[in-house]
Parts: sequence; C-alpha cells; structure tokens
Amino acid sequence: MLKAMFLLMIEMNWDYVTVAYSNDKLGQKSLEIYNRLTTKYFVCSAAELPVSFDKIHLGDIKTRGVVYLGSENLGN
Repeated sequence: MLKAMFLLMIEMNWDYVTVAYSNDKLGQKSLEIYNRLTTKYFVCSAAELPVSFDKIHLGDIKTRGVVYLGSENLGN
C-alpha cells in the first residue's frame, strides 16, 4: 500500500511532503517503512508529526501535501 502511495505522490509531483501518523503500532511501523521508501522514491519529508486527533496544526509547514499513516480516521 505504501508503494502505491509513493507512485501516486510521484504522479502528483509531491516530492516534499508532511507526514502525519498515529502514535500507535500501525502508525509507527508505517512511518518506519515510509522513511525507508523516501530514499528510493526521492521524496523529502518537511515534517513528521504524531497526530493528536483533537488538534492538528499544519498551517506553518511549507509542503506540497500531507500523507497520513495510521489506523484511525481523520475527522472523527
């Protein structure tokens, strides 16, 4: 699934992204895999943010897009 996400990011010219991840086992493992793939697909992370679902602040980060890694739905 992460490989497909990288292919989509490349298609959309997202080479500088912010990663928001849930601070649970799935989110942390996904972040670990994501970080290994950034070298292969030449993607830089502007920031890696553990998500607190009651507060998400991305306004101060210059980025092409935001990638979410985790098990919970945003917007609940």
